[in-house]
Amino acid sequence: MACSRLIEKEAYVKDKKKCIALIDGNMVPHHLTIPGRALVKGDTRVLCISAASIVAKVIRDRIMLELDAQYPEYYLKDHKGYSTKKHQNAIRK
Repeated sequence: MACSRLIEKEAYVKDKKKCIALIDGNMVPHHLTIPGRALVKGDTRVLCISAASIVAKVIRDRIMLELDAQYPEYYLKDHKGYSTKKHQNAIRK
């Protein structure tokens, strides 16, 4: 979803006629305003998707650390986007 929002910003898409969004997955988001192409296992096939995936994971991990400082009772620093038993149990409480 964040990828879609980034693509939609005019600052990143200067000429929509010359752009295509490469999506790592099997579906192109329906709300894109530029053409898109879904590539299953795109992060292993296309260098720019691989790079974007790494950047997104690093940013996600940093955000999870910041959120953990605000909400330590949910152990967000431990799962960083991937649920753990400890996190699930904290949510249930």
